[in-house]
Formats: sequence, structure tokens, C-alpha cells
Amino acid sequence: MKILQKNQDKVANTKSLLINIINQPEKYNIPEIQNALSNQRKLAAFTNTEYAITSCTLNTLKSAAEYCLSRGFIELDELRQNAKASLEKEIIKDSNPNHNTKAYFKERLKNSEIELDKSKHTIISLTTIIGEMSLELARMANSNNMTNEARQALYQDLNNKLQHKLSFTLGSK
Repeated sequence: MKILQKNQDKVANTKSLLINIINQPEKYNIPEIQNALSNQRKLAAFTNTEYAITSCTLNTLKSAAEYCLSRGFIELDELRQNAKASLEKEIIKDSNPNHNTKAYFKERLKNSEIELDKSKHTIISLTTIIGEMSLELARMANSNNMTNEARQALYQDLNNKLQHKLSFTLGSK
């Protein structure tokens, strides 16, 4: 009976620690905890007297979690992944931009994808504007019945429209 209770305590204390890490990652930026969060097996083997967590095998942890938690080991593993993500975000926040962590590069990738989408949108808008202006210039060049004053007025109107569209397109970048 002592072993069953010990394993149940491991699950309860581990769950409590994971929730604390998610809520306050800055307090748990410790290499031993970071290592324990890296995978399921290391979490099972994690021992810490301060948090009253003892070591066990992964299968034992899974069995005890199924018994103790409403969603079983899935709940514990999701907490582990969320705690790991919280710690990685804290590491990125505390470190310089050259820190080589997975979370850092994921964030850079996400930011790059956002910039790429903005650039694609800008290119499409500029292409549309160029096409419209080409049509207007062709219309202006082919109109033989316009006076110089009318062409000047049309030119000013087209130029104002172009400036407005460009400022809107390039300003939204």
C-alpha cells in the first residue's frame, strides 16, 4: 500500500509543480526542471525532495496518473508540455536574441511568416496599382480629342489617386 500511495503522491505533486511552472515560470528556471520537462520518461524519473517528488518508471507514472487524474496521463503530459513551453518563453524573454532554443526559432519563424504574408499582400496591391496606372496612361495617350489643360487635369487627378493608393498600400506594411 505504501508504494501505491507514493506513486499517487508523485502524480499529485508533479501536477501541482507543473501548474506552478505554467503560472510562474520565472521561479522554476532551473536546469534540473528544464531537463525533467523535456520528455515523459525524464519527468517520470525526476526526483526532488523540495517538492516531495520521487522517481518512478514511465509505466508506473502512467498507471498512477490514470488512477488519480480525471483525464489520466494525457492530462499530466499536456501540463508537462505547457510547462515546458512556459519555461522556454521565459528563457527567450531573459536571454539575448542569439539564444539557440527551439522556442526562440519557432517565434522567429512565426514572425517571418507574418512578414512574408504582409510582403505578399503589398506586392499584390502594388501590382494592381501598376496595372491600373498603365491602363490610365494608355487611355490618356490614346485620347486625341483632349486639350493640354484637360490632360494636365487628368494627370493631376491620376497622380493624386496614385499617391493616395501608394501611401495606403505602403503605409499598411
